[in-house]
Amino acid sequence: MRNFIPALHAFIAITIAFSFILPIPAAGIERSAYARNSHILNSIHQPVVQQLVVMVIAIPSFHAEFDAALLDQAPSSYWHGKTLDDMYTFLDDWLVFLPHIDDARLYMDRFYEFAGAGKGQELASKDPLRSWLYEYMIAVDGFMDSPASAAAVPWWTGDARINMTDYVVPPGGYRSFNEFFTRRIQPGARPIDSPGDPAVLTSPADSYPMKIADSLTSVTTIGVKGENLNIRELLGNDPLADDFINGKAIFCMLDTPDYHWYHAPVTGRIVSQHQLGGLYYGMDGGWVEYFFQHRRGYFIFDTEKFGRVAMVCVGMFTISSVNFVTHEGDLVNKGDVLGNFAYGGSAIILLFQPGRVSFSVPLEGRPVHVNMGQKIAMAVQPVRAAAVNTPLGTVAFTTDAGSIQDLKAVNPADVTCQLAGYNFPYGLFSYSIINLRPGQMVPVTISFPHDMPLNVRYVKCNNGILTDCSSFTNWRDGHTFVVNVTDGGPGDADGAVNGTISDPGGPAFLESAISTRPPSSSASASVAARPPQTPVALSNIYIQSASLSTTKAAPDAPVTVTADITNKGTVNGSKKITLYINGQIETTQGVTVNSGSNTPITFTVSRNEPGTYTVYVGGTNAGSFTVDQFADPNIILYISGALLIFAFVIGLLFILRRRQPGH
Repeated sequence: MRNFIPALHAFIAITIAFSFILPIPAAGIERSAYARNSHILNSIHQPVVQQLVVMVIAIPSFHAEFDAALLDQAPSSYWHGKTLDDMYTFLDDWLVFLPHIDDARLYMDRFYEFAGAGKGQELASKDPLRSWLYEYMIAVDGFMDSPASAAAVPWWTGDARINMTDYVVPPGGYRSFNEFFTRRIQPGARPIDSPGDPAVLTSPADSYPMKIADSLTSVTTIGVKGENLNIRELLGNDPLADDFINGKAIFCMLDTPDYHWYHAPVTGRIVSQHQLGGLYYGMDGGWVEYFFQHRRGYFIFDTEKFGRVAMVCVGMFTISSVNFVTHEGDLVNKGDVLGNFAYGGSAIILLFQPGRVSFSVPLEGRPVHVNMGQKIAMAVQPVRAAAVNTPLGTVAFTTDAGSIQDLKAVNPADVTCQLAGYNFPYGLFSYSIINLRPGQMVPVTISFPHDMPLNVRYVKCNNGILTDCSSFTNWRDGHTFVVNVTDGGPGDADGAVNGTISDPGGPAFLESAISTRPPSSSASASVAARPPQTPVALSNIYIQSASLSTTKAAPDAPVTVTADITNKGTVNGSKKITLYINGQIETTQGVTVNSGSNTPITFTVSRNEPGTYTVYVGGTNAGSFTVDQFADPNIILYISGALLIFAFVIGLLFILRRRQPGH
C-alpha cells in the first residue's frame, strides 16, 4: 500500500500532462466557414484552447454552465444549435485568423453574440472563463505579432481605402500584422490645426466623433445600450474625476482602416496617467456596452484654455492593447504622440469640465469622419469677473471657480423677503455661478466704491426667507469682502446640490445704525420710500488672521484660538466675533478696536472625544486640531515606565527561581 500512493500520484500527473498534448475527439467539427485558415490548422487544438478543454472536463459545474449558455442562444444567433466542440473549433480558428478589412470583426462579433447577453454573459464575466479569456487574448496578440500574421498585410496595403502614401513602410515591409496595424504616419500627412492656438482642440485620432452626454452627473448616468457609465470608475476613481461632473463627453470611434496612434488633443501638462485592466470583448453596432470590462488607459491634462481635459483610451475586441509612450508630469503640445492601439476595436472618450468647450463638428446623426489633428472644438472661457452699476457707483464681483452669469442690481422693493429694519445702500444683487462641481464651495469677492458701515451684514433672499450669510463672510478692507458660498448650502437660493449657485442678495445694515427715524410698519414701503443713502464713515472691523496654539491635544486639554482683529474705519468701534467648531457655533465675544489699529482676541476651547475639529473665527479658517486618546506625552511616559518595571520584576523572579535547588 505504501508503494501504491506514489504510483497513483505519478499516474495522475501523466494523465494531466497528456490531456494538454493529445487532442480531445471532436466529432462533426465544422470548419468550412473559416476555410481561409485551414492550412494552418490540424486536428490538435491550440495549446491555450486545450487548456479550456481540460478545465471544462475537470470542473463539472463549469461544463454544465457552458452547455447551458450554448443552449440559451437565440435562433438568430450564430451559436444556435452549436456544441462545445464547435466552440473549441471556433476558438482554434480565431487564434490564427487572418483578417480582411471587411471581415476584421467576424470572430469578434460572433463571440460577442455568445458572451454579450444572457447565460453567455454570466459565464464570461466570472472565473474560470474570465481569467482564461485574458490568457486567450494574450495568445491572439502573440499570433498578431508573429511573422505568420504578415500574410494578411497585402490585403490591407492593396485596399484603396488605405492611402499607403500617408504611412511609413519599413525596409523589407511589415514583419507582422500588428506592425502594420500600428504603422507610423509620414511627416505632414496629418497636419495639426492651429498649432499655436491653445483654445483649439483637435481630434486625438482618425475617428468618428459622437456625443455621449451634455451634462455628466456624480454617478454619471450615461445611457449606452441600457447600461450606465460611471465617470469615477471610468477614470479608475482618480481624485480628479469629479472635475468633470456637469461637463460634456464625446466618443471617438476608430475604424479598422484608420491610423491607430493617438495624439494629444490639447497643449498642457499630463497631471494624471494610468493603465487599467479589464476584459477585451464587448462591442455592438459601434457603441460600447461594457466599458469597464475593457482594457483602458487614461490621461488628464491641465490646460490654459480648457481647464482639465480627460482622455480615455479604450481597447475593445480581443487584445486591442493600449500602449503609452508618455509619463505623468510630461508637458505635451497639441499633436504630440501619446501611444497606440494594437489590433482590435478601439475608441477614445474625451471628458471636459463644465462650460469649457464648444464643438465645431456635428456629434449627432450620421457620424462624420475626421483625421487626427483636425479641429473639433474650441475653448469657452468662464466669466470670472463682472460688474454692475448702482446709484452709488460700480460694484465688482470676482470668483476663482465656475462662471458668473446674469449679474444685475435689484430694487429691494421687488424682493419677496420681509426687509423691515434693514437698509440696502447699494440695493440688492442677483446673479448665478454656473459650471461648478456639485457641493462645491466658491469664494466670491465683492468690491464697493466706498467704505461700508461697521454693522453691515451680507443678507440674501432665499425662497422668500431672509438669510444672514455673515457667518461665512470675511471683510478684507473697508469696501471689499469675500463671501464663501456653497452649492446647496444656506447661501444658495435654489438650495439644491446641482453645480449652480443662485445668489440674490446684498450688503445690508440696521437702519438704527445710521438713522434715528423708526422703520415703517411696511417693509416694502419703508425701503421704497427712502432713496439709497451714501454709506457713513463708521468704523469697519474685520478678521485679519486666525490661528491655533496647537494641532494636537489630549482629551479636555485647552486649545487657544487667537484672532487678529483690524479696524480700517475712521472711528473706534465694536463687533461681535463668533467662533465655530466643525460648522457649529461654539461661543461669541465682543471686541472693541480703535480706528486704524489691530486688537487680538482669544478663545479657549477643548474637546473630550477623539477626532479632528476644524475651527473658524467668523469666516476665517484658524486651522484644525486633533484630539488623541494618547496625545499627552506623559501618558506614553507612564506606560513605558510601567512596562520597564514589569520587565524588571519578571527578570528578577526568573533569576531567583534559577538559583533554587533543582533549577
